[in-house]
Amino acid sequence: MDMDSRGTLIMDTYRNPRYRYAQEDSDLILEEVNRSCGDRVQLYVRFRRDTAVPGKGEPGQGDSSIPTRAGSEADAPVSGTERERVIGEISFQGEGCSVCLSSAELLCRFARGRGLGEIQRSARAFESFLTVETEGGQAGEPGIPEELSVFRDLQRFPMRQKCALMAWRMMATL
Repeated sequence: MDMDSRGTLIMDTYRNPRYRYAQEDSDLILEEVNRSCGDRVQLYVRFRRDTAVPGKGEPGQGDSSIPTRAGSEADAPVSGTERERVIGEISFQGEGCSVCLSSAELLCRFARGRGLGEIQRSARAFESFLTVETEGGQAGEPGIPEELSVFRDLQRFPMRQKCALMAWRMMATL
């Protein structure tokens, strides 16, 4: 993807977000502030109630030991073998630069319908992709969604990496 295409995708997702709204019935609300620049993002996550994917094993299915928020209806144990939580709905609100809010939008696009373990692995892979001092990983490799290649140039700008990683790091730490 050339430089113009990357800039166009970042600005398009920043100006025309599909997932920028608050959910009143979310299971989790996560918030992060980048103190160095003032970016602020809130993620709203609702897990699917109708199904869960088996934890462990095949690609697209992650760890079964997912921490949950105490007291939530979504925390009720899944009968049978342990199951992984699947994202039913995810959205965000926030103020910040185009890199920060575009990255949050791309996270929401990627995460919907996926298991939390897969999202966490992708978040860690994206962080490695951005923060390596050498060539490092490539977007499109297993675990790194292809659309994230728009942030390739940030490998040279550590302060901007924080903007791109903010929403992804929140999901990685669940």
